[in-house]
Amino acid sequence: MMKGAWVKVKKISKLNLVWAGFGFGILYWIFKSVRDVLVFDNGTLIARVFKPDSMSLWMRILFVNCSFLAGSILWNSLLSI
Repeated sequence: MMKGAWVKVKKISKLNLVWAGFGFGILYWIFKSVRDVLVFDNGTLIARVFKPDSMSLWMRILFVNCSFLAGSILWNSLLSI
């Protein structure tokens, strides 16, 4: 009985790695927007979060995808343990 409960908890915590990767990507998006507004004075925060320029959009999407992919790879590698 105890072993089954441990496996269930272990699988739930592994799935959280995928969400953690996605969460880091979203935090990166917001922090880059704040940096653009405060340091470079590139408009308002709402405009930078929802309508960034093409270079910022490309880099942010790349980072979000890479962090989500890293979380997925970690999740899959931990499933094999």
